[in-house]
Amino acid sequence: MKTSSTTRLSTWTGAVLFALLAVNSVYLASITIAEWATGRVYQDWFYLYMFLLHLVLGARFSDAQCGF
Repeated sequence: MKTSSTTRLSTWTGAVLFALLAVNSVYLASITIAEWATGRVYQDWFYLYMFLLHLVLGARFSDAQCGF
């Protein structure tokens, strides 16, 4: 059985992961839109690391929300 502090920590962790995922999504979308609008390539190593981080955060967020 989960205690009150464990439930609060789980809720807090889920909120932080969701916020990071949302900010990361905005960054990825803005790069994609800028590329589409200008026809130039803005994807570099930082973009690829942010995409990898997006995948990891998404997996962790889904695990945190499902209780794993």
